[in-house]
Amino acid sequence: MYSSYKVWSPNSVNRTDLRCPSDCYKKRPNDVHHCCVCRAIPEWHLSSNYTLLSLEYTKRDGSALVIGDTHNYLPAILNHRDGYLQRLPTNLCDFINIREIDLKRNKISTISDISCLSNLDKLDLSYNKIYQIYNDTFSTLTHLRILILTHNGLTKLDPFSVAGTSLSIGHLDCSWNNLTDIDISNIIPENDFCEYKFNSNKITQIVNNGGFTLNLDKIYEGGLVELTGNLFTKFIDFEELGIKDIKVLGKLMSFGFVLSDAKFECDCHMEPYLELAEPILKTIWRDYFNMSCWKPLEYRGLSIPNLVLEKKLDLFICNITEKCPRYCRCYHQPHKRTTIVNCTDVNLEFLPDYVPEASNLTLLFKNNKIKKMEARDYFANATFIDISGNGFSEVENNVSIQIRNDINFLMQEHNLQDIPRGFQIFNPCLAQIGRAEIKCDCKHMWIKDWLNNKNAAQCENKTLVICVTDSGQIPILSINRDDLCVTSIIVYQTLSIILCVLSILLFVVSVILYYYRYEIYLLFRHIKSKSNKISVINKYDVYFSFDDDNPFLRYWVFNYLDLKLKQAGYRNFIPCRDTLPGAVQEENMINTITNSRNFLVLLSKTYEDDDNIWTKLEWKYIWHHFYNNRDRRIVIINYDLIDRPVDLKLKAFIRLGLDVDFANRRHILMDEVKLKLGLPYCAQQIYIKNAKPKFLSSKLSVFRQETKYEENHKSKLAIVSSSSVCLEDII
Repeated sequence: MYSSYKVWSPNSVNRTDLRCPSDCYKKRPNDVHHCCVCRAIPEWHLSSNYTLLSLEYTKRDGSALVIGDTHNYLPAILNHRDGYLQRLPTNLCDFINIREIDLKRNKISTISDISCLSNLDKLDLSYNKIYQIYNDTFSTLTHLRILILTHNGLTKLDPFSVAGTSLSIGHLDCSWNNLTDIDISNIIPENDFCEYKFNSNKITQIVNNGGFTLNLDKIYEGGLVELTGNLFTKFIDFEELGIKDIKVLGKLMSFGFVLSDAKFECDCHMEPYLELAEPILKTIWRDYFNMSCWKPLEYRGLSIPNLVLEKKLDLFICNITEKCPRYCRCYHQPHKRTTIVNCTDVNLEFLPDYVPEASNLTLLFKNNKIKKMEARDYFANATFIDISGNGFSEVENNVSIQIRNDINFLMQEHNLQDIPRGFQIFNPCLAQIGRAEIKCDCKHMWIKDWLNNKNAAQCENKTLVICVTDSGQIPILSINRDDLCVTSIIVYQTLSIILCVLSILLFVVSVILYYYRYEIYLLFRHIKSKSNKISVINKYDVYFSFDDDNPFLRYWVFNYLDLKLKQAGYRNFIPCRDTLPGAVQEENMINTITNSRNFLVLLSKTYEDDDNIWTKLEWKYIWHHFYNNRDRRIVIINYDLIDRPVDLKLKAFIRLGLDVDFANRRHILMDEVKLKLGLPYCAQQIYIKNAKPKFLSSKLSVFRQETKYEENHKSKLAIVSSSSVCLEDII
């Protein structure tokens, strides 16, 4: 008898006590190991060289002890069926050589003490009351090959509880229990197995609660997993089970999952696996693959393998209700890698506002009543659009921007009077416009160029543009450019001339405006200025700016101009006289200019000399402050009668005649200066308190209003002279 067996050891554990039938070695080399996993028997069964143990009950509650020699090193077998044992014997761990235990038809509910029997080869606990197996229950039983747990009322198997990496269980029977789900880690062990039975439970799904992942570096030598007699309706979703790349399932092709009586819903979840299995289905055909569809009703009874072999994988779809337009049908079709929105013949008057979100949409809006093709965000995700048979007459401008230029786009049977310019990005053999009749002119020549560039002559049955002319209907590809563009060329030339003239005028005006920008600014400011109104109290009424190196000018300023203005009540600041010794010159200049209401600039020949650095800087700050404050005034006294100052801003004052001529032959220079400066602060306070006197606005020209000026000026001087007290420092 020994001659028909050979010594064999599993890959997962080093054993010398197993014997494999010689018949297994006659099989193909790749099948020898699996045959031995299924048919190997222990050496002690062949030699009958083992000892039998017995039980003795110690209490009426089902407690018992093992009876036997604990020092006997022969393989031991414990067999006690049809008893009332409620727990494992308390001294079980004393018998470390126990190889087989058969406690069928007892009342055992807990087996935590079994972990000490590391040499155990077979365990039969069927027909007991074990409801849960933990992941550490058998973790140390590395020699365990046969485990029978049928008819226990078992409700839960922890992940990796019967198929952990340290286990080598080849025969597992968990049938006829109350399991509602099964973890994938318990049906795909890394070590070779023969048969796992989970039939006749209440399993509805395979789950992955233990974080199972396939070892990509290992080829799984699987066996048969029996799952008949359960409540499966959905096909195994391998992605949810942690197998993200479905091609990895090739590692499990030696497995057999028996689900022949499952009431499967043949939908999109099943298709990816079937598509992967299609090329090798004939090679690995087994009877247990003969699964059939239960749902949908029109597929009931159809053999799933036959559907695969007959190239009908496009039948495996999933209906979508979320965001599916009313009266339409939406479904995901993985075999064609698309999500279809079918709104054909449902009397739509407008394109739906939304459709299911997907990356590859097939949009079918054929034969409806849509009159306007509006832009929709979901166009960007479409790979096929059929809007033919609607008779639409208008297309929104940005439709062509949203639609990809490489998709099939069917638009036949429309009423378009023109082709949108944006369509030139499409291939007319893919974006099928059908027959379009339009009244052509020169602006439509782009259509001819577009069709020529895209070789549309090869697909006139898909896109054909007809020009309606006085000579009849002519395909635009056959029409001559000169026939359409004569009138347009004349119009174009006329428009070109007009545009050129306007461009030249615009350029000239721009140059003039730029050249006289300061003059324009001063005119607008003069027009909008508000006379005799002070919004801010300033420390000085007049800030003098002049070349103080000019002795004659300086003498005239000190002994005449300053004196006259002071007599009129003005608070004056002359930098060369009033600046405190030791002060930072630029900082003091900025502060004084900021606290001055008006600026009196005496323009001399040396005012703009390059050597007069401080004078230039002074003028810069004066202009800046004047520009940013609407109530400030600049009065220019042209001392040396300069016609063309270097500075453009000073030049603007001279050009507009806003300066005071020093050689005033009417001898009213001071009157004109005071008029331009406006009333000093003290005089204005008195003026505001009195009734409104009639005086000439500063906006009126002295030269144009001589008589009125003299009368009004006398009134103002009378008001100024009536002020006997003027505060020198208000701020």
